Amino acid sequence: MDKKLKKKFYAKVYYVSNEILLACCDKDICGKVFENNDIVLNVKEEFYKGTLINEEEAIRLLNEATIINIVGKEIVSLAIKIGLVDKENVIEVQNIPHAQVFKI
Repeated sequence: MDKKLKKKFYAKVYYVSNEILLACCDKDICGKVFENNDIVLNVKEEFYKGTLINEEEAIRLLNEATIINIVGKEIVSLAIKIGLVDKENVIEVQNIPHAQVFKI
């Protein structure tokens, strides 16, 4: 199977006022909690677990969204690859990358 067609992310889209908020995570970490000192990264199913999508669908949603909340090695790497996130703006909690994007 083509790597880009493999469904490996959960994505949920929220419409808030004039904004399109995308919550997206690697499927293998959905529902897990990561802690590092006083930082807690809770990848809540209620927030992230929407539709199971592939890389092509993720790129489309990342480009359409005005606010992005992403967690996981694969989705954050994809956002960096397409130029939406700078590596310097990624935080890691127990080696799990997390980034937020606000398009102005």
